[in-house]
Amino acid sequence: MTNVYAPRKPLRVGVDLRILGIGRRGIERGIPRFIQEQLQSLLALDTESTYLLLCDPGADLGVIRPEIRGAPNVQVVCGPDDPIWCATPWHDEASMLAKSSAYQRWVERLRLDVYHATAPVPTCSLTVPDFDACPYVATAYDLIPLIYPAQFHPDGAAADTYHRCLLFTERATRLAAISEATARDLVRHLGVPPDRIDITPPAPSPTFRRLPPDVTRVVLGALNHPSRRGSRRRVRIPSEYVLAVSALHYTKNLPNLFGAYAALSGATRERFPLVLGGHLEADEIPIVWRLAEHFGIDSDVVLTGRLAEGELAALYNGATVVVHASHYEGFGLPVVEAMRCGAPVITGTRSSLPEVAGDAAILVDSEDTAALTQAIASVVHDEELRHELRRRGFEQAARHTPEALAAATAACYQRAASANDAAATTLRVALWSPVPPQLSGVADYAEDLILALAQRRPDVDLEVFVDDGVLPQLHLMRSARIHHHSAFERRLRQAPFDVCVYQAGAARLHMYMEEAMVRSPGVLVLHDLHWSRAVHENRLEQHRGAMRFRGELALVEGEAAARQWDALQRLPVVSKAARQAFLDEHPMLAPLVSAATTCVTLSPEIGAELRRRYPRAVQRVIPLGVSDPAGGDAGFDRATARSYAGLDQRTFVVAALGLLDPAKHLETLLASFAVLLETRPDAMLVIVGWSDPAYAAALREEAGRLGIAAAVRVAEGVPRRMFEAYAVASDVIVTLRDPGLKQMSTAVLRSLAAGRPLVMSDIAAWRSIPDDACVRVAAAPHEGAELS
Repeated sequence: MTNVYAPRKPLRVGVDLRILGIGRRGIERGIPRFIQEQLQSLLALDTESTYLLLCDPGADLGVIRPEIRGAPNVQVVCGPDDPIWCATPWHDEASMLAKSSAYQRWVERLRLDVYHATAPVPTCSLTVPDFDACPYVATAYDLIPLIYPAQFHPDGAAADTYHRCLLFTERATRLAAISEATARDLVRHLGVPPDRIDITPPAPSPTFRRLPPDVTRVVLGALNHPSRRGSRRRVRIPSEYVLAVSALHYTKNLPNLFGAYAALSGATRERFPLVLGGHLEADEIPIVWRLAEHFGIDSDVVLTGRLAEGELAALYNGATVVVHASHYEGFGLPVVEAMRCGAPVITGTRSSLPEVAGDAAILVDSEDTAALTQAIASVVHDEELRHELRRRGFEQAARHTPEALAAATAACYQRAASANDAAATTLRVALWSPVPPQLSGVADYAEDLILALAQRRPDVDLEVFVDDGVLPQLHLMRSARIHHHSAFERRLRQAPFDVCVYQAGAARLHMYMEEAMVRSPGVLVLHDLHWSRAVHENRLEQHRGAMRFRGELALVEGEAAARQWDALQRLPVVSKAARQAFLDEHPMLAPLVSAATTCVTLSPEIGAELRRRYPRAVQRVIPLGVSDPAGGDAGFDRATARSYAGLDQRTFVVAALGLLDPAKHLETLLASFAVLLETRPDAMLVIVGWSDPAYAAALREEAGRLGIAAAVRVAEGVPRRMFEAYAVASDVIVTLRDPGLKQMSTAVLRSLAAGRPLVMSDIAAWRSIPDDACVRVAAAPHEGAELS
């Protein structure tokens, strides 16, 4: 074929070869073999570009073909040499974002023009959920698990990992689809714009060609295969046979093939045995034999076992007909391999198979076993038909060449390297925040914010930076680019952000953003004024943490405050309440507030307190908002919510929602509920939210001590959907707090959004809630009597 490739400029290309870590046995067929064929053809075509082969540390480089390793424009690079990369297993999902960030730091240092993700599928290597170190090409082989989820992803975790890989693929600068059919699936199922897809169809190895008959006989005569008892013996390949290069993989359609073959006459099966070529795992062989016995063809079936390329080429050469009637193929390489070897082919009408076979094969619907039987019978008994199929097959196979694959791939690289990656947006935003599945009201707030921006503000280019050990839920990763916080400096170098937004709260899980808030100041969203609690908890975990905290307290709040802290620490017993009261009076927010371009509070009361403490702060009040659990197409009505939560429709339900913490005075609620039961024995108390297991156990123990355990349900760690169901299902919601609290409550607003009667503590931070929207009870220590 004429070489039509005209390189525009030499490139520095990183080729991801981490999939070769599956080992020597696994690289003989399928994706690993295609990758090496593609790379070998590229190197023959493009001698000017530099190709860096990216491998895992300690990889067996011997699995890379010598022709590739020895090319003058090839470098093999193993890495990254990073503690997070080397110290944690690849399948540890909690470290996925951190490892992805480390990997991309390494790739960035390689100064690539293009990165080629050759196998963006779940393998033995890290699944990188996003990539920005340079423009990248992702090869798209098929969408089989997406199209057949019941057959391939019965396990939720496997499905989640697969969909993260799909997200990585669909965000690629360019996608290299191995067939027009795969390209159509990318557009249809993932919404990828067609103009971002290039077609890079595989080409059969030069091994697959017409062989002299005597060579075919010698190779086939030397074949060994596993017997039913597990030993290996010589396999007798007859002079005439039907060949299927198949597997137990659902899409390969083996049961229908066996059914169609079984419907042939006994004389036809005796003359033309069914040879099943290809690799079967040891535990799969008995399954195939049982399937053959089920159809009554076990005496007519020959299993070859694992085959070398030369052995498979000989099988194609000797076959009377090759049958490849899969349900679905990303490409269907056996069809072209068989044609190259001069074998007549019967194949399917679905996915890429008509595209690959053209008019050179008999096409049959994979589900139509009767038609498949008829097609096999017609080919094996008609020499003239076989001759015509061979002639057409040679012509069709000649269109699939290594040169064409190389030219298409190189052109894809050039388009990716020259792509303009500038976002067509008016505002680039970096959001630092906890996100689900982290157990935090701020995380839920961030989730609502991320989804709202994705749905309503397409002009906002939002990127989210999260803490160590966090793998955000998939729907959030689809709505925004989410990175480990260590990726921030890299993203900042690539394109500056218009604004950084920091969601700050009283929990330790906000501390990862502490330095960034001062180093790259932006909008500081203060969910409360209790920052010193988070600082104290964080410092105590560090070496000489108590001394460090005391020093910071003196620096930020003054030496007098530090001496008060010293006096408190010298007391024989320091209660948690006393310690928190001191910390709340000394929030240690001055460095953050002074650095921030704007401070946002979520209620007028908190805003007034912030202004009192820091009068020079630029401030804005943006009231806390929550989603409506009873609204929209997915909203609950009361009856449905009760069924979903497993609550009787007639029971009087009192609910407490949100983070389960002593500051919410749940013990007081239990005591008051015990009084209610004296007049409403049909009532039930549900305490719903996230909790320290020990505290949840303590609540259950207290309910038992009060003799009300049968009427109390502590539902800890429920999913968001169940949380909303409990809110709508309740008859009254009770929310209590310490009087010194300086935060708006998500639980209060979710209760109002659910349309439920609300009883809440009368504290200053919640005075903006209208009196006619709630019933207020005196704050501690007098709340018990009023609540009852």
